[in-house]
Amino acid sequence: MWYDLKKGFMALWEGWKLLSEMNRRVYLIFPFFLYGFIIMGGLWTFSPWMSFYIDKATQFMSEFQFMPNFLLWLSEVMIWVLSIIFLVYALFLLSTVIISPFYSLMVEKVLMHLRAIPQENISWWEIIKRSLKMLWVSLIKAFVFFVVGIGLFVLSFIPGLNIITSFLFVMILVFDCVDFTFEVYLLNMRQRWSFFQGHIVEFSGMTVSMGLLLLIPGLNFILYPICIAGGASLVAQLQKNANWSPSRN
Repeated sequence: MWYDLKKGFMALWEGWKLLSEMNRRVYLIFPFFLYGFIIMGGLWTFSPWMSFYIDKATQFMSEFQFMPNFLLWLSEVMIWVLSIIFLVYALFLLSTVIISPFYSLMVEKVLMHLRAIPQENISWWEIIKRSLKMLWVSLIKAFVFFVVGIGLFVLSFIPGLNIITSFLFVMILVFDCVDFTFEVYLLNMRQRWSFFQGHIVEFSGMTVSMGLLLLIPGLNFILYPICIAGGASLVAQLQKNANWSPSRN
């Protein structure tokens, strides 16, 4: 068990080493600027709309005479915080959809480097076609994660549960990173979840290491592609002893 936990914990280091060996550090730089451009652009575009509707909501609540001014102010602050969180999360999902072909290509290169899949020339068009083919699975996953994310966010306000909810939230990010490898192997949602659940110890170790690194401000955008590469390496190791063999037909 401890060996499996350590294997998952070291997956991000393996991802960094792989990208360095392959001289593919552009995979770290490009997503950073793309995420920053989309999120900052989205905040700049939608902030006036948010301000307008939050003002309307505040005016509506002020009509209730029994609400103290302090409670009204606190409600406005909470609405602003929740609105920004949901907007950033939605922009992050949009960014991931836009950049997913780029990440899929990166996973292809990593798996070829590890000789987990045959060496072949993969065009951008083939990557996009496969991404469109697996789009339905990705939409289901995004919806489920969105609903679960809201539930975890609400539960995080309960004293004592914040550590558990934080761990589960990071585990969702780990699954999202590993999912690019599952997509290359053309697994359906049940197969993806079965594989993840069957190696929960390894992925828990990966969750711990990613959670610790996320505590470093500004590292999350660079950390995401490292986690994807590390997840590809981990899955390539684990699938050798799994009950399924990758099929890309």
